[in-house]
Amino acid sequence: MRYNYNDVLRWTDLKPKRVQHGIKAIHQKGNFYQEWWGKRWISIIDSFYLGERLARGKRYARSGQVVDINFHPGKITASVQGTMNRPYQIEISINVWIEKEWNYFFRLIRSDPILLSQMISGKLTPELEKRTQSHGILLFPTKFQDFQTSCTCPDWSNPCKHVAAVFFLITEYLDKNPFLLLELRGKDQSDIIENLLPSTSEEHVSLPEKKENKISPLSTKYFWEPNPACQIPVYFTKPIECDALLIHQMGSFPLWQANDNFFEWWETLYRQNTEKIIQEMEQPDTSPED
Repeated sequence: MRYNYNDVLRWTDLKPKRVQHGIKAIHQKGNFYQEWWGKRWISIIDSFYLGERLARGKRYARSGQVVDINFHPGKITASVQGTMNRPYQIEISINVWIEKEWNYFFRLIRSDPILLSQMISGKLTPELEKRTQSHGILLFPTKFQDFQTSCTCPDWSNPCKHVAAVFFLITEYLDKNPFLLLELRGKDQSDIIENLLPSTSEEHVSLPEKKENKISPLSTKYFWEPNPACQIPVYFTKPIECDALLIHQMGSFPLWQANDNFFEWWETLYRQNTEKIIQEMEQPDTSPED
């Protein structure tokens, strides 16, 4: 569909349609980041000198105009509600690292105990960016070499305010989980850790939000069988060894925005509700007999 100049000017004066259950930025004032890598990411969109479009992008991000964001190797897709009836479709692309680049990345980290310990704990360092960049491997996308955006809106500016809104929200996600940046480069956190640790090591490395690796698959073998010999309530066939088991098996929600740990929050909720249900079930039945 073609748009003329007057149409674009008219649309820029309209207010965007309100969104129910949109993704609102946590930071309603000030910066969208606390860590250096969050600041480094937001500097990319700042380098485009978008002027008022940048300010509008911030308002979109904070008011919940972004409908959804999805991360893929080499690509981020999103939907942003503007003035039209249908949300605009956003795509942000960066280059996926080739195997040669990943091999150097792993060798570099394995050769430096400090870098290795920081990576395992979920941290990135400016030193890591500096050393990879010196070998032509870019952690962050740049304007000319490693970064493309598109939006289905009629704005001739690229990036537009809708892309900017998505960038601000991605900053918050990266600020909490820098492994998302490496996932965009082609490997997720479990792949990276697996390549960093010696295959012969017998030590177990505990990673944040990876409890699901310790959990056995669900089984229906004894689900309906009573177990009267057990020292726990009869309605449980065995002790609950892990709260929120299904949540752990599904994995962490990628767009989790709360400050609390995702799994710990669900574990607490499951535990509280389980205790409440047990208390209700153990109360004597006071209903009148027929």
